[in-house]
Amino acid sequence: MLLADAFPPFGLRIEAGPLVLRPITDDVLPDLIRVALGGVHDPADMPFYYPWTDAPADRLPLEFAQYHWRTRAGWSREAWTLEFAVEYNGEIVGIQGIGTRDYPITRTGETGSWLGLAHHGRGIGTRMRQAICAFVFDELGASRSPPVRSPTTRHPSRSAGRSASSPTAPPGSLDAVLPP
Repeated sequence: MLLADAFPPFGLRIEAGPLVLRPITDDVLPDLIRVALGGVHDPADMPFYYPWTDAPADRLPLEFAQYHWRTRAGWSREAWTLEFAVEYNGEIVGIQGIGTRDYPITRTGETGSWLGLAHHGRGIGTRMRQAICAFVFDELGASRSPPVRSPTTRHPSRSAGRSASSPTAPPGSLDAVLPP
């Protein structure tokens, strides 16, 4: 048995050229923590509802890991958050996610993301959003584009509306990802 058999989101992988969105498994947490500790936004500005980036460097790793473990543990058909580690040219650079409540009814959610400071301004954030939107429309049957929440984009991104690269994901319906 594979871990994806127990938790189907672990079987997802979205590829769009040099960009890969892959599940946040325990083996990728240390890389994401290193990127987060290197900075995600201007320290003078807090773009997140919960100021997780203000955690002291000695506490951030545990709090970061606990958040991701809680997110997985809370997964249900009624409410879920699907977060991906973002690789660009083989390097972990940040996170792209979508969260929702009552997705089978609403067919929409809210996206969120962050990139390490070293990766800002290169178009990676736009590609991440395009890939997640293409996935939710093409694979999960979304009915409208999810709103954006990210440290560098406080309003819906105009550039993210451009045509996305063709991400690849396992074919199937929402039922293949959600628990019964």
